Parts: sequence; C-alpha cells; structure tokens
Amino acid sequence: MDKLMTDYLTDEKVLISSERALRPHHYKGAFTTAENHDDCPFCPDNKNKTPGDILFSDDMEIRVIPNKYPAIKPPTGYHDVIIDTKKHDEKLYEFTPKHMNKLFSIMQKRAKELYAMEHIKYIQIFKNDGISSGASITHSHWQIIAMDFIPYRQETIHSNFEKYFSDHNLRYMDYVYSLKDYIIYENENAFVFCPEASPYGYYTNIAFKNSHNPFEGLNEKELYSLSDALLKTMKAYNKTFGDLSYNIMFQMAPKGKYNASSFYMGIVPRLGTFAGFELATGCYINHTPPLEGAEKLRGAI
Repeated sequence: MDKLMTDYLTDEKVLISSERALRPHHYKGAFTTAENHDDCPFCPDNKNKTPGDILFSDDMEIRVIPNKYPAIKPPTGYHDVIIDTKKHDEKLYEFTPKHMNKLFSIMQKRAKELYAMEHIKYIQIFKNDGISSGASITHSHWQIIAMDFIPYRQETIHSNFEKYFSDHNLRYMDYVYSLKDYIIYENENAFVFCPEASPYGYYTNIAFKNSHNPFEGLNEKELYSLSDALLKTMKAYNKTFGDLSYNIMFQMAPKGKYNASSFYMGIVPRLGTFAGFELATGCYINHTPPLEGAEKLRGAI
C-alpha cells in the first residue's frame, strides 16, 4: 500500500497503490455485440419505438422521453432518457459548445420541472457510455431519475459540505480550487481537477470557482463554462486513451439544501473494474496517483 486517503465528501477510503498497475492480465478484450442502426430506438427514423416526448429542443436535436424500462415509476418518482444527438455514432467529445450548452439548458429545464413536484426530494442526472459503463444502447444519451427520498451517499456529501463550511468558514470547493497541482483545466467560471482521494484512476470532477448555485440555478455564462469544461475534459480523455467507456454523474444538492453545498460533476473513465475487495469493503484501490493523472490529462488539453 502506497497511501491511504479518505474522500472528505463521501467518507470513502481509497488506497493509492501504483504497484497494482503492474499485475498481469490474462483476460483479453471484452464481450461486445453489434447493433443494427436500423433498429436503434433513439435514431430519428425510429421515433415510433419510444414513448412520446416530454421536452425537446427547437431543432429537435435533443429530446427528453420517459424511460421505457424505468427503475422508478410515478407517482413515487420519474425516470427519463435524454437523447442528446440525432446522429447515431456521434461522440460527446465531438459536440460543439453550442450544442452542449443547449443540452444543459434542456436538462436544467427538466430538473426545475421535477423539483417543482412537492414529493420529489432528489434528482440524479447521469450518463453511461460504452459496454463497461453499464450502457445498453450505443446511441448517445443521458438519464434522469427523480425520487421521493435522498440517497445515503448524497446525504453524506451534503452533510460534509456543511461541516467543512462550519469548521473553516470556507466552502469546500473553494479549498479544492487552492490545490493548483490537481487542476487540469479552468475557464472563467469552472475548473476541472483530479480529487486528492480519487477512488478511480484518472477520475475527474468539474466544479465552479465563483458560484455555488445549484445546477438548476446556473446562469447562462455558468452553463457555457460547464459546457466548455466538459468538452475539454472529454477531448483530453479521448486524446489520452482513445474511445473508452465512462460514466458521468451530476452531484446535485438535495432540494432545499443549498446553503453550503456546491454542484459538481464526476467523470469516471472505466479503465479498470471493481472487484471483490471493493464490493466487500466499500474501499477503493486506485493504481494511478491523482497528481500523476492530473499531469497527464493536463498535457492532453
């Protein structure tokens, strides 16, 4: 073991162990399946295969629909799919800043609609892309799950945001911004960094420097900065690793609990897998020290 770290926000233990990267691998490749584009339910010609639109952009490039196979159903909650491009093979890093900004605006509008429902307590926005991410359809898309409870992990993150502010009279993300060696990229409002206690290799977060608005309260300039930061990050991943599976997760404050919380986004490149130790203990092994990951990704931007 090189170093034991604790993620301040989640309370999760992380073993930073670069020697783990040297272990042999006898399994080669992964099981994949070919998809017939003619059958893709998210392509425009197959719109009849999906439920009716909830929201859509003026140009119909982006559509929000109910998930045909929901994890949670009304009236308890809602499970939506956001089809973020008409083009079957378009990758997130190929989006234009204008298109990404339009996507975030649609997400923001839907989040406001869901949070306006009295019984909805938390909204999770996420993207699975690639076979190792848990995605079942290759056409680019996101998901929103709105629920009538606050998950334990989000309660913990919110509680630790509040604790840090109470103990230091400083918001936690303001402290993180002071750790310059971990920062990969920054623009006028947002910055990208590898957390000190990154649970996964090359894990990144996107947060804001000067704003602590919830996602649904971000203004136009802040949304554009978020779009720019995400595109720069995804292009850096692609330049470094080629096409890879990944997960993107929004970490949003529970409804009405905005005092000390900060919205941020987590991006997990699926370069490895979780195994028995992680599943048994809830403690992660990261074989790429965060400073090393930050330096490599910074060089790709």
